[in-house]
Parts: sequence; structure tokens; C-alpha cells
Amino acid sequence: MTPQGKPQLLGIVDFENAVAGDPLMDIAKALYYFTPKDAPKRDGLLAGYGELGRPDWQATLGLYRLASTLELWCWFAQIGKPERLGDLTQELARFE
Repeated sequence: MTPQGKPQLLGIVDFENAVAGDPLMDIAKALYYFTPKDAPKRDGLLAGYGELGRPDWQATLGLYRLASTLELWCWFAQIGKPERLGDLTQELARFE
């Protein structure tokens, strides 16, 4: 409640794909769909999380991006959408 006694939305809980684990996985999944033009949104999302608390957070986000890409590739292969695999295969090839 606000000081005036009015309800205030403080957050939204999305339980789709919810897992108990590293909170950086949630950030990585959200950032996965951002494009370079979304830099202000990316910065806002990261600022909203505050101090991420470890020096390797950027490397960890990269690893989780790889995992998200692989998961998406497997999903499209499983549901029979081979036309979606080419771009994801190229993205996977960039991880070295």
C-alpha cells in the first residue's frame, strides 16, 4: 500500500518455466530476446536487479545464453519446425 492507502503493484510473478536455481538464468532468458536496439531496456533490466553479487556474472550470462539457444533449438526440432533451426545453428556456432 502507498502512504495514501492505495494499492500499488510492486512486481509480477511469472511461474512459466520457473525453476529453483541461479537467478541469473532468469535474467539470461529475458535478455535472450533483446536486440541491439533494446540496449536501454537491457540496462534497465540489469539495473532493476541491483548488485548481481559476483564478478563472473557476464560470463555466466553468456553460458546461460548458450543453454537457452540449445534449448530453443531442441524445442523447434522436437515440434517439427526445421525452418527455425538454421539461425539457431549459426548462433550456436558462434559460441567458442
